Amino acid sequence: MLVAVACGDDGPAGSGPADGTGTTGPGTTGPGTTGPSVTVGVDSTAGSTGGTTDGTTAAGTTTGDGTSDGTGSGTAGSTGGSSSGTTGDAGSSSDEGGSDSGSSGGGMPFVCPPGGGMPCVSGAECASNECYVLGPLGGVCSECDEDADCAYGCNPGNPISGQCATCCDGSGGCGCETAAACLPGLFCTQLIQVPGIVDISTCSGCSTDLDCAGGDLCVPTYDLSTLRGEHGCLPPGSRANEEGCNGAGSGDLQCASGNCAPASLMGIPVIWACSECDEDADCTTGSCMLPELVINGTMLELVPGACL
Repeated sequence: MLVAVACGDDGPAGSGPADGTGTTGPGTTGPGTTGPSVTVGVDSTAGSTGGTTDGTTAAGTTTGDGTSDGTGSGTAGSTGGSSSGTTGDAGSSSDEGGSDSGSSGGGMPFVCPPGGGMPCVSGAECASNECYVLGPLGGVCSECDEDADCAYGCNPGNPISGQCATCCDGSGGCGCETAAACLPGLFCTQLIQVPGIVDISTCSGCSTDLDCAGGDLCVPTYDLSTLRGEHGCLPPGSRANEEGCNGAGSGDLQCASGNCAPASLMGIPVIWACSECDEDADCTTGSCMLPELVINGTMLELVPGACL
């Protein structure tokens, strides 16, 4: 088959000699057309006029002015301006001045339901086959539960609110398991960890204080509504009470109060936050209540630490 791509109305069909020794290819036109045309042929067989001939053309490209030379190579003319197009094996075609595609992308993109993802304990319960489990908080049907499910990393879900875990683009704050899930120049830094239960890391501007310039410190910022956040470089003493701090690093130096205290959920330390105190000795009353994480409806909230 010879595939011709041409625009405009065709002129009268050309013909070979009267003795039937010539042939014309598909889409041939008579004189009077304007503008050259391009015909892309792939192992094509031309039709014949007059007598019986083999009328075959080899794979290739022919151009013409709307005439037939009777040798079995058909040519096509076009009218009005120039136009070029190709047709590939996939069935998609393109033309200057417009485009058309005969193919579509993969499956529909994942959308977390307005009311949140369904609770789950395994992917078998989810239409997506992915259940993001967050320790004692439970699981939620999601787009992903690990980096391998995404082009970059997997943003953590929140089973409390029903927020689905979704694939991210590797920018700051995106979930990650390794730095390979982050854009160049970013670190994959641990944000929340409960050994053996919860381990959330995110793409961040720093991983340790050594990654910061000018004496700044590597400080975490938490978003408890999404269980996300990231680390960034901030000056010492710049964190107010209830704001995040790095308990495994220079946490006390990061807090204006000088106290970086663990905040527990169900008795398990989950994050660290600047506090009025982090031990009884910090209080004139001799009694310190440490910060605590509590579940309020579908929200995770921080109760600040205080001297009692």
